[in-house]
Amino acid sequence: MQIHVVKNGESVYSIANKYSVKMDEIIVANKIEEPAFLVDGQAIIIPVSGEYYFVKDGDSLESIAQQFCLTAQELAEINEFPIVDSPPVGLRLYIPSQFE
Repeated sequence: MQIHVVKNGESVYSIANKYSVKMDEIIVANKIEEPAFLVDGQAIIIPVSGEYYFVKDGDSLESIAQQFCLTAQELAEINEFPIVDSPPVGLRLYIPSQFE
């Protein structure tokens, strides 16, 4: 399970794509009656099937991404982490199951 805080302009569709889950899974998990009307700041549950990777000393976004056949840009976007920053040791990164 992952918690996602809705940002302005996001939709169930865009959030589902971000986490590689079906829209219906998000709608059912959150009992969303009106999927077209998400609220900015709303916390929703994402039923994920991926894994988490904890950053170790010496890791970079690029080195972690390569382990999971991703680009550093994809990894940064999935985790809403600035690509220009080095990830701190202990940071938890989400890796979707399709990339395992």
